[in-house]
Amino acid sequence: MRQTREFVRTRKTAKSLHAVNKVVEEASGIALIGANSQGVRVTTDFADDVGDANLDRTQIQQVVVNLIRNAIDAMENTKEKRLSISTARHSGMIEVKVEDTGGGIAEDLQKRLFEPFVTSKESGMGVGLSISKAIIDAHQGEIGATNKESSGCVFSFKIPAGGYEESEERRR
Repeated sequence: MRQTREFVRTRKTAKSLHAVNKVVEEASGIALIGANSQGVRVTTDFADDVGDANLDRTQIQQVVVNLIRNAIDAMENTKEKRLSISTARHSGMIEVKVEDTGGGIAEDLQKRLFEPFVTSKESGMGVGLSISKAIIDAHQGEIGATNKESSGCVFSFKIPAGGYEESEERRR
């Protein structure tokens, strides 16, 4: 696992300019297979002004799929199964959010959530969020999670908006 994570972190990503809403929409289509039959109600809110980002499409889609599948798993034993996927752009960053109505994140896991082999799932390996963090870090972004006041939680990640030139300018 350490080698896999290191590979993601050090590998030259195949970045190119992509419409973020399209990338998220495609990944959502894959991740949501079977969700309807599990009683999950899905809403999406993709902001019109999100635009493009210089990213590795496959890697970002892996992050989106992982967050959505985790959210669906978190709602397995809840009556109200609502999943919301959204995008927004602000302060030069594009944010992708995945919100669920599951049980939320246990307090003892919150600080270690993105570490390898940390999981709340009985059969989970605890590598999905760790790899997702490595991918987002490689895109000069950030990823996080917070519990909602009612029930469930929000996972979100932010990556720099715009093309290669804009990303390079921000790093200076």
